[in-house]
Amino acid sequence: MKLTRRKFLMDGGKMVLAASSFPHLAFSQSPDELHLKIAKKVRDVWGNKNKKLTLLYPKGSLANLKPVASSFTKLTGVLVELREAALDNVASELLVDGLLKPGNGDPIDIALPATMSLPDLVEAGAVKDLTPFAREHEPIGLWESSLYDLGDRYKGNLYGYQSDGDTYMMFYNKEWLEDSKAKSNYFDLYGEELGAPKTWKQLDRQMKLFHDPKNNRFGGSIFRTKIYSAWEFWLRFHAKGLFPVDDNFVPQFNNEAGVEALAEMVEATKHLSESVFEDGLFENFDSYLQGNKFCNFGWGGTQKAMVRSNPSYAKKLGYSSLPGGEFDGKVFPMSYFNWGWNYVVSSRSTMSELAYLFCLFASTPVVSTTSVREKDGFFDPFRSEHYNDKVIQEIYTKDFLYAHKKSLITSMPDFYVKGHGRYFSTLRDALQAALKSQVSPKLALKKVSQKWERITDELGRKEQVKQWSFIKSSYPSGLARVLK
Repeated sequence: MKLTRRKFLMDGGKMVLAASSFPHLAFSQSPDELHLKIAKKVRDVWGNKNKKLTLLYPKGSLANLKPVASSFTKLTGVLVELREAALDNVASELLVDGLLKPGNGDPIDIALPATMSLPDLVEAGAVKDLTPFAREHEPIGLWESSLYDLGDRYKGNLYGYQSDGDTYMMFYNKEWLEDSKAKSNYFDLYGEELGAPKTWKQLDRQMKLFHDPKNNRFGGSIFRTKIYSAWEFWLRFHAKGLFPVDDNFVPQFNNEAGVEALAEMVEATKHLSESVFEDGLFENFDSYLQGNKFCNFGWGGTQKAMVRSNPSYAKKLGYSSLPGGEFDGKVFPMSYFNWGWNYVVSSRSTMSELAYLFCLFASTPVVSTTSVREKDGFFDPFRSEHYNDKVIQEIYTKDFLYAHKKSLITSMPDFYVKGHGRYFSTLRDALQAALKSQVSPKLALKKVSQKWERITDELGRKEQVKQWSFIKSSYPSGLARVLK
């Protein structure tokens, strides 16, 4: 069941908008004017007071933020200073900023941390609860066309606005799949036709088939760096038919299914390019763009980079959700929202309401569309309007957008729990050791399970169980039915 913004803003079945500044703004009435209504509210209250907001953004997204900030300033008179952070450091910089006392430099008002970091930021008191502001200002129906906003909330309250539709996807070289010799060899080896991989078994077989390093051809360029490789294990494990934890929040990795998933991932690593343990996000893009790897995992930002830098190669690619698992002889697909960036308001901001209204402004159909349109930034579609925009269609290609939208709609949520960073840091350390053959998959997952139990006991199992129950209920119904 999807918890929509409309349901979220209901209180006992009654709309909590008595004090709303926009009680007349039904979304279906004039979605193209919502940003103008919000801007007018800002201009009337703060427009002539020399106000300035400071926004912390991840490296690589400046192109997405420039038109948003420029439009906001033009329409309201409020300046927006854009401050860059390293790609994976927005949350940590926001935490550090929150520890500083007022007076130690300009505080951050708005930030764009990764969606997965929101629970830890909330628990640390680094971000504002936006629920009261949303009840007062958010137009009813604003999010009816949103395809993913689950990560905006934590424990029933609103803390952020999604800016980026980061569903994890598979890219593969269609020409390699159509090669007659490859088709013949694959059928001789496995007794099935060579086609777009639907399961992890098929993908692993195909990477092995195409891996020929002597001729500078590789099975794939899939991430093996510590920070990014955990996502693949997460998916491989789900494909074995299990949730990551049970209803008592006990990890389910340390069993035959978990060991098998990790062992298969270790084996698959043999058929990847040599640089996968060193390649970060943008290096991964560049590596796959060389055209000598069969497959890769990535996001809309990956596609943007390829269309921008090597459009002829992009035309050779096919796209789909990540491989799934098999249940009773049937394949169940797998989609995963594993990143994304959220507009949040820093707890240290002295202009919380103004900062919130900027976040709301940035999230409206028109403004968010102008942001996603920027080909030099990695923000991707997440509203229905984005997929219908002609410029966005040209930037991504219609084929990709069709696959992306399908994947986003059916994405399972990330692990939005207190201590997300600690849980995943422990998992990443163990996976990295196993992938580098420093420990066995069995020992790695045994250690992970033990550490996860200690973390849970320290943080409080009762609250973790409650939050996990909500996340579990938010899994796509088709996938949830086959997981235990």
